[in-house]
Amino acid sequence: MAKASSGLPSNLYSGGAVVLDSSPFTNYYLQTQQRKQAQEDALAKYFGNFEKDLTPEGMHIDDIKPLMEKQGEWRDFAIKNKAAIARPSLDGGKAYKEYMGRFNDMKSHIAASKFKVKNLSEVGKLTADPNKSALLPEKALVDIKSASLPVTDPNYKPIDLSSIAYNPKPFGIQEQGQLTALLNRFKGNESVDGTPQQIPGTNQEKVKFKTTFNPDQLSGMYNIGSSLYHNNPSFKKLIDDESDPLSNNYEPLNDVFKSHYGKDIQTPEDMATAHVLSLHPNRSGREQVRNRATNPMDLIAKREQSAKSLIDYRQKNKNAAGQEQGDAVNTFMDQMYETAKKDPRVYLPKTGGQKKQYNIPASQEMKHIFSYKDDKGHPVSPDEIRFSEDGKEITPIYYSGAVTKDGKRAVDEDNSKPVSTEEVKLRLGKSLFGQKANVKAVTAPTSTPKPKSDPLKLF
Repeated sequence: MAKASSGLPSNLYSGGAVVLDSSPFTNYYLQTQQRKQAQEDALAKYFGNFEKDLTPEGMHIDDIKPLMEKQGEWRDFAIKNKAAIARPSLDGGKAYKEYMGRFNDMKSHIAASKFKVKNLSEVGKLTADPNKSALLPEKALVDIKSASLPVTDPNYKPIDLSSIAYNPKPFGIQEQGQLTALLNRFKGNESVDGTPQQIPGTNQEKVKFKTTFNPDQLSGMYNIGSSLYHNNPSFKKLIDDESDPLSNNYEPLNDVFKSHYGKDIQTPEDMATAHVLSLHPNRSGREQVRNRATNPMDLIAKREQSAKSLIDYRQKNKNAAGQEQGDAVNTFMDQMYETAKKDPRVYLPKTGGQKKQYNIPASQEMKHIFSYKDDKGHPVSPDEIRFSEDGKEITPIYYSGAVTKDGKRAVDEDNSKPVSTEEVKLRLGKSLFGQKANVKAVTAPTSTPKPKSDPLKLF
């Protein structure tokens, strides 16, 4: 049996493809208005002709042909089984029961058609109200089409008038949170966007990242946006409100959408997808401040130069008098401080705040001064050695744990403790020139007698 038409056009919910030489928002606005007008015109035409599709008995005309077919089959059965129907004892009442069943089926068909007419009449009252019609969710419009099919059609379904949410609640924080959680499965791929920008006066740089999605991920998010628009009244109202010229949301949402899909927002489905993207945790690139990467060859060269300086100082001053050796230590430390100031670093302690430090291109000699033995008795040298900003303290930096994807490692703060620069002079002087120079490096000329005891073995 041919399927009867519902009276609503099959392309009722598709917007016309209008290309305009104007701003993206103007084109989007005209597209949405044309689509809205097409829906309103189709419903007005359907319900305007609704009375013409009714029979005097109150049935819908689409249900008459199936009723006539049922009636013809009922009559043919009655003629063929006339005797058995008249005398049920001939076949135990089998023919009579089917005869009455067919008759009751026709009565049910008539009742169902009349109920359909009543159901659609109530819906027609809603569509006749401009305020309520404008707020009808797209799912309600699809339901109207299903409710206007012949009652024998397997896709026919009456409308539950109480379920039509023509004034839905806002798409709130809870719904947004659920959507964000759903979007976590679209991880995307992160890459550096452009060239890192050095931060003046520091050894740090600002890096911008961008997130891209593959075609399958973009298609998946588009399907989510479209599905929400067509099936969630709250989300549909949120999207439809964006066609209001006073919303001021088109430009930022269009920037997000265009950066991933390569085109401007043109349809409500596009706008729905833009909203989905705006809730994605990785929708746009992040920024990171990190220490600048050091060329390993430059680092080796600095360490070799530092080691060479130590050797030169030791050779030049090994025969100098005690005071001259002390001056050599002071001069060496002063020069090391000035060199370190060219390599500033920012240190972020766990206790909060930040400290500016200067990285020392330390030689093995310097690292040996700060090395300690671990639980197994193995020597552990610092990864870096830094002056404080005022030069009064020197801190050995020991890293712990694995390198994060941001290129950072945690500082072992239990062992990375600052010591005074004067103490380092003592250690360095003793290492370079013996016990006399280390005292001269930190002690001004004086007539103070030598202490009687020497618990630190400095004298």
